[in-house]
Amino acid sequence: MTIYITGHKNPDSDSIVASIAYAYLKNELGEEAIPCRLGSISQETEYLLNRFDFPTPQLLEDARCTLGEIELLPATQISQDDTLFEALQTMKQAKQPFLAVHDQNHKIIGMITRNDIANLGVEDTAYGIEMLQHTKPSDLVKTLNGKEIYIPEHLHLNGKVSIVALSSHRALRYQVQERMVIVSDDPIAQKELIEKGAGMLILVWCDSIEKDVLEAAKQHECAIILSGH
Repeated sequence: MTIYITGHKNPDSDSIVASIAYAYLKNELGEEAIPCRLGSISQETEYLLNRFDFPTPQLLEDARCTLGEIELLPATQISQDDTLFEALQTMKQAKQPFLAVHDQNHKIIGMITRNDIANLGVEDTAYGIEMLQHTKPSDLVKTLNGKEIYIPEHLHLNGKVSIVALSSHRALRYQVQERMVIVSDDPIAQKELIEKGAGMLILVWCDSIEKDVLEAAKQHECAIILSGH
């Protein structure tokens, strides 16, 4: 990289001599440097340069970088079919707060930033609900590092999420119609949630599912995913 060293505008002798001296020092230290000026030199400066046999520093008319002088890194990309979780992981690995998004033909169709993702957590919850309505079960399985137990042909999800806490009331006090419901390894509560119209159960702390729970899920078309967390 070449360094252009200048003094102030309308340079006097001190400014010109300083740029020459500093450029010389940089070159001695192994860096490529060129002394420059930002305006016409005076007769005094011209005399000094001639007296000590130094060339007149080149005139720098514009100090702004051109696009060709800027080092550009290739854009880190993700597919439009990737999940938000995968986008965050890719940002972390690339150490970049933004990603280019490409379609199936690898054509760039947009950008996503870390702020875009963070805003999902602080904006109107209706937006997040709408997104979850259209989230594919396979993406949920991938994000949860989970296992698909049963996915009906016709999902009935409204995008809302309920977390069923461990209690003696099990699922009796929860409104779960067409919701994604996060529940533990209590088969009685699981079956109650299915019969109350839950659209999907996400099972945590659970290694297997009871046969009658699975049968109830198929009867009511309630999806079941086993979480890996």
